This record gives sequence, structure tokens and C-alpha cells, in this order.
Amino acid sequence: MNNEEPFDHFLQKEEPQAHSTMVVILDVSSNQHMKILYTNESSTSFFSSSKHSPEQFFGLYWSAIREAIVEKAATLGSCQISIIGQEPLKMTMKELVDSSKGFLLLLEFQNSVSRNANQLWKEKYQSLLFSNSDALLTLNGQGQITFCNPMIKKLLNYKPKQLIGKPFHQLVSEVDQLSFRQLWSYVKLGKTFELPHIELMHQKGHELLVSLKALPVVVKGEHLETQVILKELPNYLISNSKMYYLSYHDHLTGLWNRRMLKIHFAQDSLQAVNEKGKLRIIHLGIDRFKVIVESLGYMAGNQILRIVAERLRKICTAGEKVYRNSGDEFIFLVQEYSFAQTERICNEVLCSFKKPFLFNGQEYYLSISIGISTFPEHGNTIDELTEKSKQALSVTKQRGRAHFRYFEEDMKATFTNEALMESHLRRAIEFDELKVCFQPQVELETGTSTSFEALLRWNNRKFGEVSPADFIPLAEASGIIHVIGDWVIDQVCQHLKEWQKKQYKPVKVAINISPSQFRSENFCVKLFDTVRKYELQTNCIEIEITESALMRPDETLKSLRQLKEMGFTISVDDFGTGYSSLSYLKKYPIDIIKIDRSFIQDIEMDAKNEAIAKTIINLAHSLGMNVIAEGIETVSQAEILKESKCRIAQGFLYSKAVPSEVIERDYLEIHQ
Repeated sequence: MNNEEPFDHFLQKEEPQAHSTMVVILDVSSNQHMKILYTNESSTSFFSSSKHSPEQFFGLYWSAIREAIVEKAATLGSCQISIIGQEPLKMTMKELVDSSKGFLLLLEFQNSVSRNANQLWKEKYQSLLFSNSDALLTLNGQGQITFCNPMIKKLLNYKPKQLIGKPFHQLVSEVDQLSFRQLWSYVKLGKTFELPHIELMHQKGHELLVSLKALPVVVKGEHLETQVILKELPNYLISNSKMYYLSYHDHLTGLWNRRMLKIHFAQDSLQAVNEKGKLRIIHLGIDRFKVIVESLGYMAGNQILRIVAERLRKICTAGEKVYRNSGDEFIFLVQEYSFAQTERICNEVLCSFKKPFLFNGQEYYLSISIGISTFPEHGNTIDELTEKSKQALSVTKQRGRAHFRYFEEDMKATFTNEALMESHLRRAIEFDELKVCFQPQVELETGTSTSFEALLRWNNRKFGEVSPADFIPLAEASGIIHVIGDWVIDQVCQHLKEWQKKQYKPVKVAINISPSQFRSENFCVKLFDTVRKYELQTNCIEIEITESALMRPDETLKSLRQLKEMGFTISVDDFGTGYSSLSYLKKYPIDIIKIDRSFIQDIEMDAKNEAIAKTIINLAHSLGMNVIAEGIETVSQAEILKESKCRIAQGFLYSKAVPSEVIERDYLEIHQ
């Protein structure tokens, strides 16, 4: 016989009873043989701890109980059990299961003491609920309101019956939805939780700041319901609460800040240790966000960060917390119970960034990279874990962006090398490690070259030959790109002046200008002064900018017009891969469009790429612009572009970027 199984579900169907009510379940066979199947603690305390037979269990009461059962079995109901010298009992009989072999009989006993205790318990409970000066609510396991006391009317102006069945989260203001979801995740684990302040929606439409305490009711390990206590905050506490909010929330996005991350980590890491679980630090970084800020401006960047934060807030469920770390970086703190939980969050974040971000009526596409560290494997402090998640994030960005990586020990060296590389890059000009090379741009009809693209190369004393794909983003992120960019312009002008002195035929050189350098103060004037210093004509310089540099219409148009008035040629690099591809072609004074290599690859086998390339060529020609195709590697690619009326191409089919002496030897001709 078991006190808890298998008959608890029968009792749960009955009206709630006070703990002092005595309950016994009997198995009554068709021949009136009876066997005890269940007793609660109150009944064993009153009758007997012996449960081998009804005679032994009920003792002196058994004869009267058996007689009542036999007489009343047909009608059930209540009766009085009176024994000389013993306390009289009220017995209620309820049939649970009936069959040809017999039935189960539920017996409830109450004596005067238990009835008085039950009544007293009810009165105390009702006094607590209905006379309390605070608003009290009961939520079921799904968070729906099943009871609220009359004080809810005074607090939120709702009548109790208006709220019954309503999910409590609907009363929570938008700004505190995340806080409540995270509170609810703790409560469902059986933990008491308190929010010093939370905004609830008053029936009249305004927000009301209250404190909230949630007390879970857990029976046999199951969360049955939650008692919620709401207390309106006085004015001086509201002022303190606002200061509290500002202390622990990011002022721009409304997400929790790094200070709150440290507090939550201290709590969650202790829970992870106690429950032998794990904590994941999921570190998010928006790819190339600096380009957005440089192109659209600081205020626009802030607005886009708010949109990003709201998207992340919606992804965050009850088991996670989200914070703004700094700048364009965010962090998820995840109490992980399964490996799939982290994978789900990362994939949801990556998927959400495939949708455009709408700002000022224009769609912008961003991508995000993710690095992950784990407590306790990768560290015991939040600073150590965020450093390692940052290292994983850095590797993710270096190896293609827009995916996620877990921290590995060998990433430490990569992260250290990046800092060291930046230090070396700052002195690259001083140590004569930078060099400008030139890649020919070939006329498809004649096979000759009268224009070249200047490309920067870095041969470092420690790292050797460093790829531009590695050091150019580093230069842009650190701000060194301005100094290096000015140096490249000066070097190109020096070479052009030298070729002029040697009486070579005039050629044109394209110089790549980063968005930040293009938008720097007096860029056009500085460029013109450098060209004039070497006594060159401006038409021998082509200024090559990316689409992202064209995202501030007013400033961009002014600079481009100034460059055109000075006589410079203007080209747009990587056409079709930026934030908008067609809207500015008519507006801006652009001379040349460069088709990105991604549209040239597999052009022989990919009909879509061929169609895109031909469309760009026809569009450019119809607008009076020239086209240069980049990344030509095969003869068949060159033939397709030639048939499509593309005039100029460059790529490894013709030549890689080579030093100036090779250009002089193989491409330049003496002016006759």
C-alpha cells in the first residue's frame, strides 16, 4: 500500500480539503470483503499506523464503520459514527470506481476538532486574501489569472471578474515584457522571484509602476500555481526605481547593460553549479556596422541599433536574457539544459538578419557574427568568459562572417595576433613595409592596357606577406585607414609623375577610397592639392568608391560633384553587392561601374549570373557609363563579356597586381 500512488488523481478531482480531514480508500469486493488501499497522514495519526487490515487500522471504530458501509452502500452520503467512550465522527462515503467485482469507496472523516480547524483555516486564508492592503493574484501554470482580491480594483481599476482567465503578461507594459518572461522562467522552476519595479498597464491606458513578488506553489515537484503580490510604489521609490532602471539598462535600446549582466551571471552561475548545468555566453557582433555609421550618420546608426535590439528581444524566450554589451555588440546569457538550445538561438538570430532593416523608407541588409563561450569550461568570471566569446566572434568575422563558432583554446593566439598585427600596421609606413602594386585593366577588343588599378600590399617583418583581406578591415576598424589612404594617393601620384618624366604615354590609375576616408573633412581639397603638388592632370586619376559610400545622399552628391568639377573620374566598385544598387545611378555623376567578381564567377555555367552581368552592362551603357568587369579568370568568361559589349576587364587571366617596374616594362609605351 502506498500513501501517494496510485489514487492521488481521484483525490485531485474532489474539492480541496484541509490537511486535518481524514481520508481512507477501501476496495470493497462483491462479497463485502474490504481492503485498505490508501490512507492520508491525518487518518493514520487519528486511527492507527497499522494498515494490514481495516480491523487493525480502524480499531474500535471498525464495527460501526462496516455496518454503516453495508447499510449505506446503496445510497452513500454522510452519517454519524458514535462509539461509547470515543469521539464521535462524521463519515462521508463517495464511490470512485464501480465494477462487477466490487467498487472503490472513498471515506472522509471529520471530528469536531478537524471541523473547527478547517473552518479556522478557511477564515484565516480568506482574511489574508480579502483584507490584505496589497493586490493579490493567483496564476495557473500557464500564467493565466484564476483569482484576484478586491485590491486589484484600487490598483489597476479592473474588477476581479474582468481579469479572470486573462494572461498576466497582457497587463505588463511593453518595456518590461522581457523582465517578466525571465521572472516567469524562474518561477516555473519553483523559485521565488521579486522585481523591485515593473510597469503594469492601468485600465485607463497609462503605466503604473509597482513592485512584484512571485511565490510559486509546488506540490510533489510540480509547479501548480503562483501567488503574486503587487504593491504600488510611493513617489520617492518611483524616483529611486527610475534611477535603478537607468543604472541597469542600456539607455539607447532599453536592454539590460553590462552591469546587470554581471549581477545575473553571479546568480545564474551559482544555479548552474547547484544543478550541474551550463551557462552559455553568446556574443553577437553586427558585421561592418561601421560602414553604416559612416554612410548614414551616428543618429541613423543608433536608430538601426534600436531595431536590432527589438529583434533580439523577440527571439529571447523565458530561458535566456539579452544585453547590449557595447557599440554594435550584444550578449545572450543562456541557462542551458540541452545543446540544442544554444543552436536554436544562434540559428534564429542568423535567420532574423536575413530580413531587411527598414530605415527612412529604404531597406538595408545587415549580417551578424556570433562567438560562444561556456561556463565553467572556459572560465569562472564573466570578464573571462566575455573575452573568450569575443575571441570566438573575432574568428567568425575573419572566416566569412554570418555564422557562429564556439571558443577553442587555439583562438587565443589568433586574438593576440590581431592586436599585435594592428601595432605593426601602425608603423608599416615608417618601416617601409607597404608597397603599391598595379593591376592592368585590359580593353577586350584590342588587348591593350591604358588604365590600372592601384592595390596595396604589405610585407611585414613578423607576419610576412599579409593579405589585404586581413589588414584592410583592421585598418578601417582602427582608423589607420586615413593615414594609409593618404599615403597611397601620394605614392600613385609619385609613380605617375615618374612615368611622365620618362615620357610614357598618358595612363589612368584607379585608387580605392574607403568610405570613412571619402567622408573625411576636406578629402576633395586634399586630393586635389596632392595631384597639383606633382603637377599632374586630374583626369589621370580615377576615384574608386564602394556602394556603401553613397548612402548619405546630400553629403555624397556634394563631394562627387566637387570631384567632377576638379576633373577626376569616378567609378563604383563591387557594383550590386551593397545596400542599394540602382537608385543612385541617375542621381550621382558616376563614370564607370565595376561589376563585382561574384557575378563573373561561373558565368559560363550559371545563366542567372550571365543575365545579371548583361543587365548591368546594358543599364550602364544606356546611362552613358562605362563598365569594367572584375575577376576574369578564363577565356570563356572574357568572350561572354565581350559579346555583351563590355569594353574593359581585369583579372588573373591577364595579370595579377604587379610592381611598378613590371608595368613600365610590359605595358607602358614611349610617347612618340
